[in-house]
Amino acid sequence: MHARNLHCYVPHAVASCAVCLLAACAGAKFGTPEPFPGNGPGPTPMRTSTDIAVGLPPVASTPLVYPVTARVNVAEEFGSIKVEDPYRWLENLDAPATRQWVEAQNRLSQPQLEAIAHRAWVKQRLTQLWNYERFDVPVKEGGRYFFLHNDGKQNQSVLFASDTLDSPGRALFDPNTVRQDATVALSDFTPSPKGDVVAYALSDGGTDWQVWRFRSVHNGSDSPESLRFTKFWGVSWARDGSGVYYSRYPALANGSG
Repeated sequence: MHARNLHCYVPHAVASCAVCLLAACAGAKFGTPEPFPGNGPGPTPMRTSTDIAVGLPPVASTPLVYPVTARVNVAEEFGSIKVEDPYRWLENLDAPATRQWVEAQNRLSQPQLEAIAHRAWVKQRLTQLWNYERFDVPVKEGGRYFFLHNDGKQNQSVLFASDTLDSPGRALFDPNTVRQDATVALSDFTPSPKGDVVAYALSDGGTDWQVWRFRSVHNGSDSPESLRFTKFWGVSWARDGSGVYYSRYPALANGSG
């Protein structure tokens, strides 16, 4: 633990799924199971009612050729038990081999996904259902309320502070302005006991790594201090507001985190 001093969904979608399932059950035939597609030679699998309902394209007569996934000789021993982990290399997301594997998978899957007849309609409908104004539950510290708000069309929710529950409040931090593509998210926040400083965490591009910063509620300026190499855990303020307690990982060799 370290201490730092501060300077101050959807009913329609469910119904659609239910219709698809009922249609699939109505069209199901019980008896000798069909062979799995791609599991050895066999007749071309028949299209099910579900496939037709959601607009899946007909099964290609030529089987798909999947990218080769290398197996490596990696194993861990836990007591007397040996556990093999041949695909551990895929855990290194930044490795060139992993990136090439992902790109190959995308080249195979993307044309199949784009061929789904109702894909555009599903995207439009989900966008319509998700675009609604929403508020998170407010947190009260030092006589102030802190909460997240999204007008329904913002990629990321905005952090607000308000003196009363009836007031619309004022924006303390808008992650949509950090980068043009709005891929930096406000992943967590914790106000100080006096409500005069708020610690807030940013994550970049969906990563679990967080960078914590400290913003004055009075003037909206950030402290020069920040916390890096943290993830999964928040921060806890000292009761006098003099600093925070937090957990962190060792600094990474490439400086990321």
